[in-house]
Amino acid sequence: MRQDKELLGDWSVYPGHPVTIAFLIIHKYPSLYEALYRKNSDSDCAALKDCDIPGSGNAVYLALDLLKELKNTPSLEETIQTHSRRWVENRKSGDHPQAALPGQAQADKIIPLFQSMVKEWLLKP
Repeated sequence: MRQDKELLGDWSVYPGHPVTIAFLIIHKYPSLYEALYRKNSDSDCAALKDCDIPGSGNAVYLALDLLKELKNTPSLEETIQTHSRRWVENRKSGDHPQAALPGQAQADKIIPLFQSMVKEWLLKP
């Protein structure tokens, strides 16, 4: 069952900010490996096909890319800022321009909690 409303205080803003979707992935999966490689009935990763993870397929992939990048970088804040900047730029110049600011505001609310959780979560095999 989707937990975004419970965890975020509201439904996630579609198509899904990478930080917001990554936050939900952290709550659902015990590790990045499980989110990436635990297969469902086809060849896609578990998080992509999971009905508990909201957002477009592209948004889920971007969230997984963010998590993979965070695993391999010492600069959490800089990486998150880069992905946030891309979110706003892509929304304003592409699809769902109305989601740019509400999606960023939603992500901004959870960034401190996300930062405190993600380091430990990424250490899991």
